[in-house]
Amino acid sequence: MGEIFSKRKFWFHKFEFLYYRILKHFFALKNPTDFFIRKYCSRKTCTNKYFENSFEFIPTNDIGKKLFFEGVFEFNEISVCKSLIKENDVILDVGGNIGFHSIHFAHYASKGKVYSFEPSPETFELLSRNCKPYANIQPINIGIGKSEGVAKFHYASDHSYSGF
Repeated sequence: MGEIFSKRKFWFHKFEFLYYRILKHFFALKNPTDFFIRKYCSRKTCTNKYFENSFEFIPTNDIGKKLFFEGVFEFNEISVCKSLIKENDVILDVGGNIGFHSIHFAHYASKGKVYSFEPSPETFELLSRNCKPYANIQPINIGIGKSEGVAKFHYASDHSYSGF
């Protein structure tokens, strides 16, 4: 799987180089990598397979680019979690985003339960779709904070950086 992503990364960097050297005079693209990713995917989201299930992501944000080109996101953090999680654990994934960590947690805690909290309605839709194949993941569309109440949520263009 890693070989496919490294070839993908190589060719996209070649396209990006070509754009910067030649095509930038003809096209007004702010981010050529995003342009080529969208052309490759032909839609807003892409899909990879993890644990025999499809996983949908937005390839033009920071998390999506890592998943698109490398097939993994926060590999070291996932490895640490794998060593700590036992099969009967109950896990709270606060800021579940699109569910990449949640599906790993659900796989490691196969007899346990994962509660994945995501306040953004748009991101929650992707989280829900990605968690659907896992009976032990419960996506919840609320934010978690230190006090009870209603807070203003700030949306960033890259949903990974949205928050309270």
